[in-house]
Parts: sequence; structure tokens; C-alpha cells
Amino acid sequence: MTFVFGNDHTSGSRGAAMKWALERFATLYPNINVKFTPAADATEEVYGTMIAAGAQPETALMTGWFAAGWYTAGAFVQIDDILRKKKDFNPTDWYWFPDTASHNYQNTRFNPSDGLHGPFFGLPFQGNVETLAMNLGMAEAKGIAPPTAGKFGALTDFVEMMKKATDAAKQVFGIRPQGYWFSLASSIGFSFASDKNLM
Repeated sequence: MTFVFGNDHTSGSRGAAMKWALERFATLYPNINVKFTPAADATEEVYGTMIAAGAQPETALMTGWFAAGWYTAGAFVQIDDILRKKKDFNPTDWYWFPDTASHNYQNTRFNPSDGLHGPFFGLPFQGNVETLAMNLGMAEAKGIAPPTAGKFGALTDFVEMMKKATDAAKQVFGIRPQGYWFSLASSIGFSFASDKNLM
């Protein structure tokens, strides 16, 4: 049997981990041939085009929000029945964000610590560790003391620092999001995701 597997983990430590995983899988399941289809760049465009053409890989590791956009279009197979047959699968063992492995969209609220909620089209693969970086020279010039390890709150001390570093008249603001547009929201939101009222 051969199946196609696609993702964007093609270089660096992720690429090395993917190479190891594919080699390990081949050792454990020699009767299953995996054809790896990498999409190192423009991943959404590559897989979006494949899905639109009906030529998507049988399995893929992709960003949850991107995959979720295709669930209701029928691009992925629902796997609830398969998961229920697995004796070692317990939905409450998983930390879950909506809109990634299922199609419970943003108007629904679940506590992520309660485990997975179906219907399922996939399973979470990894979480993110977000960070807040600080320009210490700029902070010192503004009279802002550096954070105290173990006593720094993202919604308390951090907010006060941003206010001190902001001068709207000069168009200088205390925070600048880096990367794609979701970075700022995810770094704060994920850190408080155990709050069931937060979405």
C-alpha cells in the first residue's frame, strides 16, 4: 500500500525530525509505502490547489486554521469512527483548540483543557510556545524597568510597559507584532487559553 503524505517540514530541525519520523515509520510498518510530498514554500497555495483539483494527499500536516477551511467542503474524511475503535484514544487526554482538528468555529466556546470535541478530521500535532521580546535599551531610555523573573504578568506589567513606551503624537507605540497577523493575538490568547470564557 502507498499513501501520499504532505507537509512543510523540509529543512533545519523540523526537516531532520521529519526524516527521522519517515525512516522510523518505514521500520515499524514496512508494508506501507509513504510518498512524502513536501511543500516548503507557499504551503497554503500548494495544498489549496491540490485540494481544489481533487488531488490532495491522503494525509497532511498543516496549519489547523487552513485545514478547517476545507472540512465543510468535503476535502477531508471524518475520522470519528476510526478514533472510537482505538482502545488507547481518550479525547480528554488532549489539549484542544477549536477550528483546528474539527469545525467548531469561533462562535462556540469550549474549555481547551476539557479535551477534544468532534467531529474530527484530524488530530492536533503540536502546540506553540510564544514569546514576548523586549528592547532593553529602548525600555531603559523610556524609564521602564526590566521584567522581574517569575513576577511578570502579560495582562498587568506588560500592559503598563506598553503604555509607558507609547507616544501617539510621534506615532511611537509600545508593541510591534512580528510575523504574520495572528502572532500578536496568539501569543496573548494562547497564554490564557485555559480560561473557558476566552476565545
